[in-house]
Amino acid sequence: MRPTEGTPVYRPDLGLVVEEGLEFEDLGLIGMQLMPPLLVPDASGTFSVLPEEAFNSLEETERAPRTAYNRSDWTYETGFYKTREQGHEEPIDDTDRAKYERRVSGVSVDTLAVKRARGIIGRNQEKRVADRILNESNFYTDTASAAINASESPGNPIDIVKDAVSYMRNNYGVLPNMLEMNWKLFRALKSNPFVVDRLKYTFPGIDIEKLSAAQVAHMLDIPQVIIGGAMYNSATQNKKKTVTLNEFWDPNYIFLGLVSTSPDELDPCCGRTFVWTEDSAEEPLVETYREEQIRSDIYRIRHQVGETLLKSVDDNDTVLTDVSRKCGMLIKGVYTT
Repeated sequence: MRPTEGTPVYRPDLGLVVEEGLEFEDLGLIGMQLMPPLLVPDASGTFSVLPEEAFNSLEETERAPRTAYNRSDWTYETGFYKTREQGHEEPIDDTDRAKYERRVSGVSVDTLAVKRARGIIGRNQEKRVADRILNESNFYTDTASAAINASESPGNPIDIVKDAVSYMRNNYGVLPNMLEMNWKLFRALKSNPFVVDRLKYTFPGIDIEKLSAAQVAHMLDIPQVIIGGAMYNSATQNKKKTVTLNEFWDPNYIFLGLVSTSPDELDPCCGRTFVWTEDSAEEPLVETYREEQIRSDIYRIRHQVGETLLKSVDDNDTVLTDVSRKCGMLIKGVYTT
């Protein structure tokens, strides 16, 4: 259904098609796995934070006859979030539409336009999440004994990760359930002598060139390993023949995090993406309208989100409980170029 006038028309059908057909993992975009969405009714506001001393509290549960049960009476602390609108438009000129429809048989031109816009939004969101996660001021950072891909005396990724998990458990009382690494580092694992030796016993007969993230997770004893493989061009827009490729996820870092997809805002985790539901649902919404002066159908995709590290503050903006910092850890020095 093509737009016939300038007033934007909501197109949930296009939004559904795009979300079902566009796998961000296939594009190497992993940010939303580390900071999953939390739906909120306001564009900005507060969220409740469980105080640090309540994370692993042991409370009385035994009840004597004719007495009340013990109940939680923690005083919740307060954190703040702010969402910002993110969106992009893709025009389809009438001449281009006719050409596409002749060349791309059986595929909706509308869907192709929306997928392009969705990819642009996804890359920008990936950059925002990566900038928060790979920031040494936000998480405790340890240095690996040696780079995993070093030509001489390489580091043992199995021990490096094992020590980091122990650190988080001993110091924060949490066990990470997700590990992030860059695509280059993932490839380097395939020639690391410690990994090659371990795989002989963990997965006998494995073709190491087909090593999967799930198999690495099993080897490292981490519930999930995700690989950041996408890159972005940081060159000035429309500067002819100029491409400057950068990694979203620095291969010199590994991130270990406790990730939650629970709708409970009190659930400790390394971060959340607050999504304002009045502006859009969990997934970005799609709108279309006609712009006759350029003889084009316009496809707009937008949502209002805020990628937020979880921490509570007092009236003077002094941090009381830094939840994210207690649910994540960086390891640097793992890859050398």
